[in-house]
Amino acid sequence: MPGRTIAVVNHKGGVGKTSTSVNLSAAFGRLGLKVLLIDLDPQAHATVHVGIDRASLGKSMYQVLATRAPITEILQAGRLAGVTVAPSKIDLAVAEVDLQRMPGRDLVLREKLVPVRENFDLIVIDCPPSLGVLTWNALAAADEILIPMQAEFLALDGVANLVDVIGMVRDRLNPKLAIGGLVMTMFDPRERGRMAMHVQTENQARQFFGDKVYRARVRRSARLTEAPSHGVSIYEHAPESSGAADYMELAKEVLKHGQHDEARGGIESSGQAVRQSA
Repeated sequence: MPGRTIAVVNHKGGVGKTSTSVNLSAAFGRLGLKVLLIDLDPQAHATVHVGIDRASLGKSMYQVLATRAPITEILQAGRLAGVTVAPSKIDLAVAEVDLQRMPGRDLVLREKLVPVRENFDLIVIDCPPSLGVLTWNALAAADEILIPMQAEFLALDGVANLVDVIGMVRDRLNPKLAIGGLVMTMFDPRERGRMAMHVQTENQARQFFGDKVYRARVRRSARLTEAPSHGVSIYEHAPESSGAADYMELAKEVLKHGQHDEARGGIESSGQAVRQSA
């Protein structure tokens, strides 16, 4: 499906969302696919991660959303093979305010992607760590969401809240929106205590979300942490590392599964079950 659009979203910060957006895009590119990476986070960490200087940007995602500039005017080639970037900078934070006053504010990104969707095999959207209008735009434009989830005690409760929002978006804006999958991030098998907690959290996630929890796990890795400071993905920084292997495994699993079809109400019932178990 040309232009298959994946929103990488979790309103909890520090879960590996941007790392997943960038390195998964890089893995897709290395598999020969044409990828558009959209930085929808005002922190612009994905933009920095791919080696684009925020200070030198003229137009960015702010102009696309707030002044309705064509997205083709801001597209850049980063340092990742096969990946085109729609960059961001801090003025995107103002778009949260500007969009509130606009009719159809939640559908701007969907409209702006129409002319370019057929040019890419995959579109990956790095969402902000919030559930505001920028994230609603991403969810309205996406075919599916990918949720990076740190394997810790309160992670499932946060996912349950996100599931509520997904249900609202499906009801109001995008009935085809599906949960593509959850990926466990910062997984550390070296410490017995942490491993027990990580495995327990993963098992609980599988109990509620079944095969939507990807088998690929992203292990904790110093190399993954270092890569953004060099403005490259894990594949340019440390291609033989565990992080490179983990994201390639995830990319292949995402491509193999495709978009999950869901019965109406399936995701809502998963969220309710998570809360009832807390």
